[in-house]
Amino acid sequence: MERDLAKCQLQTYALFRQFPYSGRKTNEDRHNVHSLVKKMIWKEQIDQIGQKSKDSWISDEYTESNESKIQLSNDNPSESNHINTKYNYDDYPDIICELRNTLAYKGKCICTSGHPYGDPYTTGCWGCSNPCASGATCISEDLCRCPNFYVGDGIRNCTLHIPVVRMARGRIPESTAEVIIDEVPWRIPSNLYCKIGYDVTPGVLITKNKIECKSVAPINSRYLVSVSWDRVAWSSGEIYLEYENIPWVFTLTQFCLFLVLCFLSTCVLFRYYKKFRKVYETEADLFDLAMEI
Repeated sequence: MERDLAKCQLQTYALFRQFPYSGRKTNEDRHNVHSLVKKMIWKEQIDQIGQKSKDSWISDEYTESNESKIQLSNDNPSESNHINTKYNYDDYPDIICELRNTLAYKGKCICTSGHPYGDPYTTGCWGCSNPCASGATCISEDLCRCPNFYVGDGIRNCTLHIPVVRMARGRIPESTAEVIIDEVPWRIPSNLYCKIGYDVTPGVLITKNKIECKSVAPINSRYLVSVSWDRVAWSSGEIYLEYENIPWVFTLTQFCLFLVLCFLSTCVLFRYYKKFRKVYETEADLFDLAMEI
């Protein structure tokens, strides 16, 4: 008991030094300080016997000056002469952080040092010991992923992905073209560019290997197709957009042949017309001659 009393006197003296001189002489200040010291001693005794109590008051804030300060105001002693703290144990109930690389801090779960990625409440936290490549993201323990439109291991390199077109076919009523490419590991963002012939049109990634492009008005039945994510690097290869099984779509060659056929038909008909007209005129002349005789 004497030991605790001596300790109480020392702590009281230390706490009094934190108050302005004008406030040391008030009874309210002395009462607040003695109450504070009693709580500190009570908390220390509880911890020594291994008990945990939610009502115990944590005074760690008072051992570190940067964490909190005892604030007193001399302007209105009746309202402001009390201890204001940043942290009170009653405001932060016990919380258990069970996910990997997490700990409880001031009533919430946070990621531990060196594991800045993830969510301490849903997935846990992780970090990558090797730095990820430029633009890549650490998605799991020592696993980096390149951003969309890029491929690579995420650590050594991330290079721009060049699409590989496998097939393309057009749909006339919707003015769209369906392009099949090699599967890509993302779906969003989905905007891209299609080059159909010499026209660049917007496109959308529908699935991981299917693209829908805005189609041009068909003049020919075949158009060379290429795809790009950035309108700079285009896919290579010779894949043609074809409008199949659409009887009323004419190619330029077919249209020319149609015109030639029409011209020849007209010539043949005109020739027969002239021939039959000549025969008719001859027969008419012979009839008139016979009538005169």
